[in-house]
Amino acid sequence: MPSFDVLSNVKVVASHGAEALSADQNGDTVDGQGFESVLHIVEIGAGGITFTTSNKVALELEESDDDSAWTDVTSANDVNVNTNSSVGVVTAPDSSGMFAEITSAAMDDMSYAIGYRGAKRYSRVVLNFSGTHGTATPISASAILSRAAHRPV
Repeated sequence: MPSFDVLSNVKVVASHGAEALSADQNGDTVDGQGFESVLHIVEIGAGGITFTTSNKVALELEESDDDSAWTDVTSANDVNVNTNSSVGVVTAPDSSGMFAEITSAAMDDMSYAIGYRGAKRYSRVVLNFSGTHGTATPISASAILSRAAHRPV
């Protein structure tokens, strides 16, 4: 059986450094050129507020051909989702691209991951805050590009 060198097949990029946030935020663009998929990881720290169904943060995924005009990723065929309850549970994106929603204390201080394998070159995570967020919540996002067309990366 041939060996598989994981390290020459992936590239890690920071798409948004750790920051205390209390308002909507577009993550930095991840350029997937030369890779077949991107794993977006969003880390939510301990909530600065008490999360509820009205005071919440929605995690959304967007895609673009040109890094300018963005659309919501809405097709379950374009993503891989993690339903493991030991980390943040995500679902296939809905009509607004939402793949997870932080609505309780049990959902903060956790990581959320979604794999993008759609046809667009660029992707990014979007954070949409709803309700009152008087105290910020620490959030960061990273991306792992995988299945490189040319190795080593």
